[in-house]
Amino acid sequence: MAIHKALVGEENSTLRLKVKSLDGRLAQLDIKRGSYEIPSIDPPIKLAKNILYLKINHFSSKVYGDFMKYLENNLDHTQPTNLIFDVRDNPGGILQEVTKMLSQLITDKSVLLVYTDGDNQQKNEYMSAGKAFFNLGKIAVLINQNSASASEVLAGSLQDHDRAVIVGNNSFGKGLVQTDREFEDGSAVKLTISKYYLPSGRCIQRPLNAKEKAENAKNTKEFFTAKGRKMTEGEGIQPDIRLLDMSSDSLQNLIFEINKIAFKQARKNKFQYSNQLNWSQVLSKAPSISKNFNTKTTETLAETAFIKYCQNNKPSNEILINEPYIKAAIQSFK
Repeated sequence: MAIHKALVGEENSTLRLKVKSLDGRLAQLDIKRGSYEIPSIDPPIKLAKNILYLKINHFSSKVYGDFMKYLENNLDHTQPTNLIFDVRDNPGGILQEVTKMLSQLITDKSVLLVYTDGDNQQKNEYMSAGKAFFNLGKIAVLINQNSASASEVLAGSLQDHDRAVIVGNNSFGKGLVQTDREFEDGSAVKLTISKYYLPSGRCIQRPLNAKEKAENAKNTKEFFTAKGRKMTEGEGIQPDIRLLDMSSDSLQNLIFEINKIAFKQARKNKFQYSNQLNWSQVLSKAPSISKNFNTKTTETLAETAFIKYCQNNKPSNEILINEPYIKAAIQSFK
C-alpha cells in the first residue's frame, strides 16, 4: 500500500525512480504519470485447449460485451469449453451485466437468476433469456472475502442452479439495493430500499450489527440448490471447496520471507536473462535456468526462514491453520 501511494499522483506529473541492477549499478528513470482504465475483464488465459480462465475485475457496462468477445475468439468449437471465473477482489458493479452473462451460462429460458425485494418495494425478478450462443461445459468460480455485490450474484446464482463449483473463501456479503436522495443544499442520503436474493431464496447480505447477527442465528429457514444441496444465508456466498485464507498479514509476511530466500539465491547465481524478462518469471524458472542451482540448499534455507519466523513471531492459530500451504511453498523450490 505504501509503494502504491508513492507511485500514484496527478496526471502528467513526473515520477522519479532509482533502479538498482544485479551488478549494483544505479539508474535513474523519470516516468510521466498518465491515466489508465482498469479493464472489466483481463485478457483471457487458455489453460488447456478447452479450459478458459477469465479474471473479472469489476462489472462495468462493458463486461458482457468483453465476455462475449473473449468467448467468440477463444472457444474450442470441437468440444464444450470449460470456464474458470475469477471474481476475487471484485467489488461488484451493474446487475444487468451479470444477468446477461448468467443467461449464457444457464441456458434454459425463464429460469430465475436473482431477485430484489424490500419493504414498500415491488419484487423484481431477473430471468434467463434462453438464448445461449456458445457450447460451454463445466464452470468454476473463484471468490474471496472481497468478492461483493454483483460478483456474489454471479457465484451464488450458479451455485443455486448447481451450474458451477465455487472455490475460495466466504464472500463479502453485500446484498443491498440502495438509492441516493439529494437535498436542496447539495447533501444527500443513501437509502436501502431492498436486498438481493438468490434463486433458493437466501439473501446475500451479511448481518450489519450484533442484533442482526443474533436474529440470523435464530433463523431456522433452510435453503436448497436445484439438486437438493443445503445452503445457508447471512455469511455471503460460502464456497463448495474452501481454500486457505491468503489475505492475513502474518501469512503474507511469512510468504515474503520465503520468497526473499529465493530472490537472494537468484542473485547469487546471476541467472542469464533478458532485460525485458519479468522477475517473477526468472524466479519461477530458477531451478531449471542454472545448472549450479542447489535446490536442496534453497529448500533448507526456506525451512530455516520458516523456523526463524516462528521463533520471532509466536505461531498463531493462523499460521498453524495454513501450515499445509507453507509446506507447499517450501516444496515448490525442489
